[in-house]
Amino acid sequence: MFIAVYQGELYSSVCYHDMRLYQNLRTSFSDDVMKHITDTNMRAAETVRQEMQKERHTTLVQLKKIYMDNVRKVLHNEIIG
Repeated sequence: MFIAVYQGELYSSVCYHDMRLYQNLRTSFSDDVMKHITDTNMRAAETVRQEMQKERHTTLVQLKKIYMDNVRKVLHNEIIG
């Protein structure tokens, strides 16, 4: 009878250890997945910011060219016409 109780306690202790190990692994895995998702989102956000900056610069260059062409035309018409 003593051996059976002892084996039951040992089994219970092993189950508790396995459960704690599983919980630790699960927490670690969950943390790793969340870190990966966060890092991926941050990289995507940075890529979007960079692309938006490129588009702004391109648009600014185009608007500046259009503005300068129009100023040139107005000045040309004022001088000649």
